[in-house]
Amino acid sequence: MLQAHNDDLPLFMTWENVMESANLCRLTIKRMIAAGDFPAPVLLSPKVQRFFTEDYLDWLEDRSVNHRVQFEEQTCAGHSLRPAGSR
Repeated sequence: MLQAHNDDLPLFMTWENVMESANLCRLTIKRMIAAGDFPAPVLLSPKVQRFFTEDYLDWLEDRSVNHRVQFEEQTCAGHSLRPAGSR
């Protein structure tokens, strides 16, 4: 039987689990999947789709790292982080 990376975690996540965790609606996730920016769910039966938990967690980690890098590039590039007027 397949197991998730961490034995405490389920192998699969439902759409509802993913939407709640990512704080994104189903339409946004579907658009991101179509653009290749989100892991696609797997089809377990004709009417049942699930996301691999490990794929979702990898996406979440990548998103966090990329967001932090972009934030640092935007706020630190040539700008002082000190309040105006302080030395």
